[in-house]
Amino acid sequence: MNSIIETRELTLKYLGPIVKKHGFNVKLSAGKQAKIERKTPGGTDILAFDMLNYNPSFRIRYAFCKINTHVNNILLNFQEKIRLPLQDDKRSWFIFFSYNTLHKPNETAYLPYMETEEDVQKCVSIMSSFIEDTGLPLLARFEDLREVDKIINGEERWDTDWLKPYVLGGNFYLKRFIISRLAGLGSYDRVLSFISDFYTSHFDDQQYGNNYKARMAEVKELDKMLKNIKPLY
Repeated sequence: MNSIIETRELTLKYLGPIVKKHGFNVKLSAGKQAKIERKTPGGTDILAFDMLNYNPSFRIRYAFCKINTHVNNILLNFQEKIRLPLQDDKRSWFIFFSYNTLHKPNETAYLPYMETEEDVQKCVSIMSSFIEDTGLPLLARFEDLREVDKIINGEERWDTDWLKPYVLGGNFYLKRFIISRLAGLGSYDRVLSFISDFYTSHFDDQQYGNNYKARMAEVKELDKMLKNIKPLY
């Protein structure tokens, strides 16, 4: 293989039929990426895909993420009132996972390097096993926000999503709060109390105290908004 574009095209030659049978659409984008998505009742499922260029070797990197329209609508409405350090938009995902986040969180890729079409076929075969056995079942599971709430706001509380099997990305503390409200499992007051205690305990931090105060102010404003939001279930 002579280029990253050729490698991407060969990869999609074998990967395309696998994802299309599960309702995904595949579109080529500029450079080394491809757009692999499908609509869901709650938003969009995405197989994020790009190529790492170590010419003459190449490597596939991929992950799954979900967009939830309800979560994003609340965040976008909130941003109209409060300017957040990290801005979300209608394409922002609320959960992300991959083979690496589940098994090797300190690494970002796990598939072998590729130099030949045979190598590509081998990698796609490995991908297919993870997609079929793990990726697709988790995408289906997380269509229900109650399943996400059980993980991030359950008995084993997450302080952050750093090196966790599932990543919520920017504005983690706000997303977990929104998910708790929409899920309606009764975790809301407990999560609010935990977040409040966590932030206020850092108010006196000389370096980051003002940041914690700002985040606490955001949480209080979001709490006011969420009181008018009904759970989805």
